[in-house]
Amino acid sequence: MGQLTAAVGRTCVVREIDWPTGRVTLDAMYAEEDRYRLSSGASRKAEMLFERGYATLDESVSDYVAGRVDDRLQQPSHVYAWFDPVDPRPPAVTPLPTTEVSSLQQLVDSFLLPPANIYPASPDQARAAVEGLNTRVQLIQGPPGTGKTTTTALSVLLRVLAGGRAGDIVLLAAHTHTALDNLLERIDRYREAFTQHAAANGRRVPPIKLVKVHTNDPTQHVVGGSVENLPAAILGVKKKLTELTTGAVLVIGGTTAGLLKLASAVEKLKTFNGGAGLGAALLVVDEASMMVFPHFLALATLVPSNGRILLAGDHRQLAPITAHDWEAEDRPPMVLYQPFASAYDAVRRIIGAQDEGGNPTVPATSARWSGLTLTFRLPPVVRELIARVYRRDRIELAGLPRTVTAVPDVGGPFWGHVWKWNIGLFLAIHDEDGSRRSNPVEVAIVEQLLSAAPPLPAGSVAIITPHRAQRSLLATRLAALSGTEGPVGVIDTVERLQGGERPTVIVSATVSDPTAIEASVEFILDLNRANVAFSRVQDRLVVVCSRTLLDHIPAEAEHYQSAILWKALRGLCSELVAESEVNGHRVRLYRPPHAYDNLGSANGRHD
Repeated sequence: MGQLTAAVGRTCVVREIDWPTGRVTLDAMYAEEDRYRLSSGASRKAEMLFERGYATLDESVSDYVAGRVDDRLQQPSHVYAWFDPVDPRPPAVTPLPTTEVSSLQQLVDSFLLPPANIYPASPDQARAAVEGLNTRVQLIQGPPGTGKTTTTALSVLLRVLAGGRAGDIVLLAAHTHTALDNLLERIDRYREAFTQHAAANGRRVPPIKLVKVHTNDPTQHVVGGSVENLPAAILGVKKKLTELTTGAVLVIGGTTAGLLKLASAVEKLKTFNGGAGLGAALLVVDEASMMVFPHFLALATLVPSNGRILLAGDHRQLAPITAHDWEAEDRPPMVLYQPFASAYDAVRRIIGAQDEGGNPTVPATSARWSGLTLTFRLPPVVRELIARVYRRDRIELAGLPRTVTAVPDVGGPFWGHVWKWNIGLFLAIHDEDGSRRSNPVEVAIVEQLLSAAPPLPAGSVAIITPHRAQRSLLATRLAALSGTEGPVGVIDTVERLQGGERPTVIVSATVSDPTAIEASVEFILDLNRANVAFSRVQDRLVVVCSRTLLDHIPAEAEHYQSAILWKALRGLCSELVAESEVNGHRVRLYRPPHAYDNLGSANGRHD
C-alpha cells in the first residue's frame, strides 16, 4: 500500500520497456492541477520507484489539449457565426470565372502524380480539388481507399497556385501524428513536380515551405524530406517564422495542441504579422471525423474573416472516442450544440441544413460537400460489401478491375481455399458460443489459417479484434509469426488500424456468448467499426466469427440498422467451400459466388 500511495500523482512518458527484465523507464512530468489535468510530481533526479513487487501503468486521464482549447474558445471570434448550429453563416466567396475554373481543371487533370509520373489523379479527385476553389468551407468525404490524402494534398497546392501570396500561412491539423505526417509527406512529394507542371502551362506557384510544429521532443514523429521541424515555444519563433514566410507560402502542420501552443506564442509577438497572430489563409483538417468539434472550432479561430477551411474525412468510419454517455444527455445546450460530435459531423449538418421549403440554407459558395467515388485499394468483392454503406451518402463506389488468379494445391484441402486465390472474401463460422472477451477457438482457427499459407511477405497480414484480451492471446500464440521477418505485421483493435492497410486482413469477432453479444451489441456490431475492419484489406479478407453472432437480432431498431454490414456479409458469403473441426467445434468456410470475383469498373489505374 505504501508503494501505491507513494506513486500516486506521477504522470509520466514511457521511454523504454525491457520485457525480459520487467524494467520500465519513465520520465515524470510536472503539472499543477486544473480543470483538465491532475497534479503531477516530477523527480529532480533519477530514482527507483519499485525495485520489487507489482505496479500498474494506466493511461493518463489528464487532457492536455482541452485547456488550450478552452482558453481559445473564451476569446471572441467571427468563426462562431460560421458554424452556429441554429443559424450558420459562413460568408460566401466570389466565384472564379468559368474560363478560369476550366483552365485549372485541365491543369489538375493533366498532372501526373509523383513518384511514378504515369497516372493523373482520378476524375473525382481532380473534381473535388477544383470544387474547393469556389467555396468558403469545403468538406471532402473519402471512403476507404479513395485517395483522400492525395486529394487533400492536390487541393492545398491548387489553392496556393490560384490565390496564394508570399507571406501566407496554411495550417494543416490532424488528430494523430500519422495522418498529419502522411499529408505533409504527400504535399512535399508533389510540390516540385506540380510547380514545374504549372510553369509548363504558363502559371506560377509561389515558393512553398513546409514545417511541422512540435510541442515536446522535436526528434519524435519527424516527417523527413524537406519538411522542417519548428518548436512551438516562444523562444526564437518570431525570427524563424519571419524567415520562413519571407518570399514564400508557409505550410505549418501540427496536432491541435501543437498549433494552439504555437498560436499562443505568436500572439505574444506584437510585431509579427501586425499583431494579428498566425492568420491562416487556409486551415486544413485531415481525419476530421476523428477530431471533436470544439477542437476544430478552436483551430478555426486562427482563420481570418477572408480565410478558408477544408476538412477531409469520412463519418462512416470511427468517430472520436468519448467516455460520457452523450446519447442519453438531455441538457438542452448539449443537445443543441453537441460538443461531442466530430468536426466532420458538425460541418456536414451545416451543409445539409434546409429551410421549410427544402432549400439549402447555406449556398455552395459558402460551404459545400465533395465526395470521392473511386477506391484504388479494395478488391471488387469487398467493395461490393461496403458499397451499400456509402449509397446512403449518394456515393456509388467504383473500383479498378482485378484479375483473379488461382494457385492449385496450396495449403491443404480446407484452409487452402483461402490462399488459392490472389483476392477474395471468406467467412469462417464456428459453433462455439461461450466466449466474451477472448476466444481460444478463434485463435486456433487463425493459427491453422496462417500455418496453411504459402510464403507471405513480411508484415503483409493484419489481424483485427475488438477486445484487448483477444489481442493479447493472439499476440502470444502468434509470436513466432510476428517478428521483423514474420508475415503478421500487426495484431490490434480496429481503433489502432484506422488509416492503415494490409494485403491480407483477418478479423476475429471474438464474442460468441449470446448474453455478451446482447450486452455489447452497440459496440460489437457497430457499422463504423465493421466498415473500418473490413476495408483495411488490399487483397484478401477473412472474417472469423461465431454462428451466434451472425444469428443475433438486436432488440433496438437502431442497432439492427447498424449491423447492416454483418448481415450483408452473411448474405454475400453464401457458397459453402469446406467444413472442418477445430478444438472440438465445427467450422464452416464460406465465400461469395464466383461471379463476385470480377466485379470492377474504371480504367486500369492505381494510387
